[in-house]
Amino acid sequence: MPKPSDSTETPYTISLRRIVGIGVLLHLGLVLLLVGTGYYAISADESLRTLEAYQWAHSQSQGFSVWLPFHRVVVGVALRLHEDLFVTPRLVSILFGLLNLAAVAALTETLFGKREVTALSVYLAAVHAPCVVLSAVPLAESMFVAVALAGLACLAVWMRKSTLPALAAACLLIGLSGTIRYEGWLMAGALFVVLVLSPRRTARELFWCGVVLFAFPVGWMLHCHAQTTSLIGFMGPVADRYSLRHGDSLVALMQYNVLTQLLILSCVSGSVIGSVSLLGAWRTQPDLRRWFVVPAVALFSLVTLGALGRGLPSHNFWRPAAVFAVLLVPFTAETLDRLVRGNSNLSSPEKRCLVSAFLLMFLYQCYQFTYSGSHFRADDSAMGTSIRRVLTESREESSKVLIEVEDWNFAHVIVASRSPSSFVANSASDPLAPGPRILEPSRALPRAELSRLKVRYVVVSSGGMRRWLDDCSPCKLLERVGRWSLYEIR
Repeated sequence: MPKPSDSTETPYTISLRRIVGIGVLLHLGLVLLLVGTGYYAISADESLRTLEAYQWAHSQSQGFSVWLPFHRVVVGVALRLHEDLFVTPRLVSILFGLLNLAAVAALTETLFGKREVTALSVYLAAVHAPCVVLSAVPLAESMFVAVALAGLACLAVWMRKSTLPALAAACLLIGLSGTIRYEGWLMAGALFVVLVLSPRRTARELFWCGVVLFAFPVGWMLHCHAQTTSLIGFMGPVADRYSLRHGDSLVALMQYNVLTQLLILSCVSGSVIGSVSLLGAWRTQPDLRRWFVVPAVALFSLVTLGALGRGLPSHNFWRPAAVFAVLLVPFTAETLDRLVRGNSNLSSPEKRCLVSAFLLMFLYQCYQFTYSGSHFRADDSAMGTSIRRVLTESREESSKVLIEVEDWNFAHVIVASRSPSSFVANSASDPLAPGPRILEPSRALPRAELSRLKVRYVVVSSGGMRRWLDDCSPCKLLERVGRWSLYEIR
């Protein structure tokens, strides 16, 4: 593993503290710019996870979820402190985004021991598209990247210094990452193999490391078996949803595979040059070679599962590759640093331009990620705000809102209203398998059922439901925002 070395001033370095501080401010600025321009979500998962955390915070019964519990517990605790379903989860995500920068700094410093490389690594991570986007939206990925990278940094410290606290921290953090995303399980398994093959570990240390790394995966599989009669029942719904949307095309499996997505992420941003530093370290540093096994085994396992049609998400296919893309950032910074230092033919302005070009490439990737707009649209937010106002002005505090589950955007409206307990779904809350509906244009208005459910308002998005309610005499149109229409049942 590379040893820390004394650094000399370079044309692009003013001071480590200032550059890291500017990197943090730049990251925060980009994230706030995204949120401020209405970029609230890349999918419906953000709002669905927020609603799940809200249910946990209020001790409401929940069915089995394939999502691991860390996100809903952390966001649920935050909601208990400040119950704002829109703002609070995003503040949590931003916090983990900043922790991600700290983890990148710690990992880079441990691997290379050069303050200039560490500073440049933080700079690149601050404008790296996966880091920026995942900080702006309340998903579990920002948590996973921060925790996994911190665990890998501690693992690098242990491999260089053989200190027991570093090993304990590495096992705890990588074990914790397994409560956020399933990739953490793969890293935990790879780490345990590395420890078994290490001559420096005693049987007692291996036992406790194994307990820390595998306690949650074993417990979760037993929980899954109790709920679904299968130890790996959590894999079925994910694979089924992917097949339902994308079929079983081999071309699609290759296109959406995590390796393909990682290559796209790294080539567009320019971080692919980090592979030069990574391969060089693999050849010359035995400790780094063993460290590299942990993320490499996790990546290989994901690639294999994806090729078999397992473990692929149904949308935003770059997300599983995000942690590996961010992992390339320190090596990209080290390669870029060597290019600047080692090329005496370049003048100082040219060296600054080279570094600036990479920052611009990373920023361009941010633009690519976000130009298509937010999944959480302006009309979703506006309708949620209108519902909140109507419920506040209503004299009947127990009044409910029946919401049409035409697509996943219904969750955004509920989150924007900040009043999830006031909603009743018109059908099962899965647009792909809606089941029987309470309101159906082919039937008469079920007044008795609506009265039993205390439904006073109805919000719909489909054209058929709008036309039916427009012609329904007991229903009065209160507001129409985009594709959403809000009615009062008199």
